[in-house]
Amino acid sequence: MRKQHTINYQLPTISLLLMVSLCLGFEYYSKGFFRDRLMAVQSSLQQSLSSVTDYFGDRALLINRARHLKARNLDLRQSLAQSRFQLSQQQSWASENQHLKRMLGIKSMVRDPLFTQPIRVIQSQSDRSIYARRPPGKVNVGMLVMNEDGVVIGRVASVLPASLRILLLNDKKSALSVVVSDQYVNAVAIGNGQGVDLMHMPIDSAVKAGDVVRTVQVYDDGVNYQTLGTVDSVQNSPDRTFLIAKLSQTHVLTSYQWLILI
Repeated sequence: MRKQHTINYQLPTISLLLMVSLCLGFEYYSKGFFRDRLMAVQSSLQQSLSSVTDYFGDRALLINRARHLKARNLDLRQSLAQSRFQLSQQQSWASENQHLKRMLGIKSMVRDPLFTQPIRVIQSQSDRSIYARRPPGKVNVGMLVMNEDGVVIGRVASVLPASLRILLLNDKKSALSVVVSDQYVNAVAIGNGQGVDLMHMPIDSAVKAGDVVRTVQVYDDGVNYQTLGTVDSVQNSPDRTFLIAKLSQTHVLTSYQWLILI
């Protein structure tokens, strides 16, 4: 009986050893068949794990981007609302301006501007002028000239086939009719070789520093105003019959990259 139990215990062990021997032999003669399969399974598992990790990583990144875009969208909506409000305000002001002009009988004319660039700038005591390229289009003597900031700096003095000469406001030969302040006080802007004086204003006109100075262009079908600068200082004339003011335009008289003719 004991011998029979011993035989029964040895049979599974022998069978297991036989199977291991057969597997090792097969692995040896097949040059690593099972090893290759195990490595392929391991590689597949690693790729699957990497894909899962990338998926959750990309998902977290997308969630963060979505939150950032949502916050940015709110900021853009606020900026859009502010822009729309500012546009509505500007449209309201433009409407009010048109209404006031109709009440005053003033028709504002917008002319197509001509753009050019300077060739040479002359800044001597006796000559303050600019030679510029003649732009395509009709150029006439007397046209106002503005810089790129939209401030009047002079007038066209002469026109040649390929160029034109601009007399700056601070030239001693320059004189231009202007209006000062919101009361439209008439004056003459006269160059003194360095700056611009505002002459012949009534002594009781109450012109003060900071008042805006504008040109007046009168056409057959309307009137146009363009800014020259602001009043820098005011004083009485020597005989106390009118006011004399200085035009504050120093910061724009050196800005000549682009010139606009109107």
